[in-house]
Amino acid sequence: MKTLFLTLSIIVSTVLIKPKAENSKFIGTWKSEGSDYTMLITAKNKNLDIYNYNFQRQDLDNVSSVTLSTVEERVVKFSRRKMKTNIFYEKNNHRVSITYKIINKEKMKAIFKGNWNGVIYYNKQNK
Repeated sequence: MKTLFLTLSIIVSTVLIKPKAENSKFIGTWKSEGSDYTMLITAKNKNLDIYNYNFQRQDLDNVSSVTLSTVEERVVKFSRRKMKTNIFYEKNNHRVSITYKIINKEKMKAIFKGNWNGVIYYNKQNK
C-alpha cells in the first residue's frame, strides 16, 4: 500500500510540477520602441532560448527582397524575475551583457553593459 501511494505521489507531482523555464514570465514575444529587432523567448529542454530577429526590406531595380537578420543571445543566469545574457554580434564585433528584469506581466526592463550601455524597455506582444 505504501509503495502504491508513493508511486501515485511521484506521478502526480511529475505531471503537476513543471520546470521553472516553462513557467517563466519571460516566455513570449517582446518588442521595444528603441529597436528594430523583435525578441522571441521560448522554453526548450528546461532552458530558455532567445531569438532576436529583424526583417529588412530592400528594393533594387524594381525587385523587392526581404532579408532576415538575427543576433544570438546566450542565457548565463536565470531566476523567476531576473535573467542575465550575453550577446556577441560578429558584424561589428559588438559584445554586451544584458540583465532583464520583469516589471509586470506586460513589461520588461533590459540593462545593457559593454560596447553599448543603456536601458531599453520591452512590451510583451502576445498577452
